[in-house]
Amino acid sequence: LVLTIVAVTVLSFTGCETSYITAGKVYLQQSNFPKAMEQFKQEIQAEPTKANGYLWAAKTYAYMQKYDSCAIFLDKAMKVDKEGAEKDLNADRGNWWLYYHDAAVQLITKDNDIDMGIKRLERAIEIQPESVKSYNILGYAYSLKKDYKKMVEAYKKAISMNKNDLQAYVNLGQYYINVGKYNDALIYLKQAEKIDPDMAKIYYLEGVAYFGLKKSKDAINSYKRAVDLYEKNNDKKAAKDVYFNVALTYMKMKQHKDAIPYLQKVLKVDDQDKDALMNLGICYINTKEYKKALPIFDKLIQLDPKNLDAYTNRGIVKKQLGDIKGAMKDIKKGTGL
Repeated sequence: LVLTIVAVTVLSFTGCETSYITAGKVYLQQSNFPKAMEQFKQEIQAEPTKANGYLWAAKTYAYMQKYDSCAIFLDKAMKVDKEGAEKDLNADRGNWWLYYHDAAVQLITKDNDIDMGIKRLERAIEIQPESVKSYNILGYAYSLKKDYKKMVEAYKKAISMNKNDLQAYVNLGQYYINVGKYNDALIYLKQAEKIDPDMAKIYYLEGVAYFGLKKSKDAINSYKRAVDLYEKNNDKKAAKDVYFNVALTYMKMKQHKDAIPYLQKVLKVDDQDKDALMNLGICYINTKEYKKALPIFDKLIQLDPKNLDAYTNRGIVKKQLGDIKGAMKDIKKGTGL
């Protein structure tokens, strides 16, 4: 899940201004944040029980992209002067939500403080209960804590408010795949497909779900759709994973000849992928293309000299090519004798 910090917009706090506030606003307009903060903190010292200084300090931290510090000062304003802070909150609820939401994003994605990030999100949702974005990030935060029950609740809440919330459908589909509930996964993924029929990841996940349900042909069709889209977008890294899954599915169907070109595509992206080399060698054994298999296992052993299965398979290949002595040596090494 990619999280994006929302850009800060201008707040207009209400209330009578002191000289500290006036001077601080001038510095703020000049983007002289240290000087502005100095003025606002002097205001706080002069009027510690009034919200205005805390609110302007919060705004300054937001401009500096120190969102959690911003949230801390908003909390302080509410604590020392609830009436004054709530007056501002009610006048500018959208920006208050924005600051708590951005604080949560920063805490979760940069500071790795998931618990505090969740607290900030809960406050953002309290301010703006219909915020689909906050519920989506809340779901992501709970997934990091492995609290999957609350994660599901957050994503379903997001969907209840926005039936076209693509990311929530995809994330729920992926979760249900992870726990082996493949039919449930497909319900959410098919809905995601309706929203964005050109999102490759959806078809990749559908392929995984169908593979889990032992519907190999459906899995192949979904994987191939994902491959087409990834190749169209020139996303070689993502395409590589799908190539491999297509190959494994064909191998499960005993269609080793069909698996070969997809394993070759994996190796075109990464010629040292050991799993692809192993499976390509196995496919060549099954298609009786032993001369092609031999250099594959040679390379795999060069990359991974402790891979006993590679020695065993190379021994099988050497035996078929008439190298009995070499075959016995490899098989002996592969079986640990």
